[in-house]
Amino acid sequence: MTTTATKTVTINPPKGRPIHLITGTKVTPAQLARLNQRQRDAYTQVNNTATTRHPYLMDEAVDLVGCYVSCQGTEKVAVAAFLTLNPDSLHTVASVQQAVRQLSSIDPNKAGDTKWVAKTVIIQAALETAADYFDPTGDLTDAYHLAGF
Repeated sequence: MTTTATKTVTINPPKGRPIHLITGTKVTPAQLARLNQRQRDAYTQVNNTATTRHPYLMDEAVDLVGCYVSCQGTEKVAVAAFLTLNPDSLHTVASVQQAVRQLSSIDPNKAGDTKWVAKTVIIQAALETAADYFDPTGDLTDAYHLAGF
């Protein structure tokens, strides 16, 4: 199990250095030990490390696309926004980062970012909810339909 920050805060404990928590990042055991229970409850969440796959549902993919578009394609901010919007998500931070990178690979504003192959549910959610952003020329929609989807 890992613990991640749910809010970006700086906590100044009575003794020692300040503790900087950034939304979506892992909280180290040393940082966690310096937080009291109220702070742990307010600023962190315990995540079970994924031992099984949890495919993205269409609702989650739509949320992810919305976060990506509202953050104007900024990956770290989109991941943090999605995790804030879905605090009980079964997806790990790494999984959300990968899904955001899939969106980045079909983003026409990031020409050359083709390292990731976007999954069908991610493409479908992007075309259904933000076609004007991801497919201004219609090329992605045509390719999607030619592939039989």
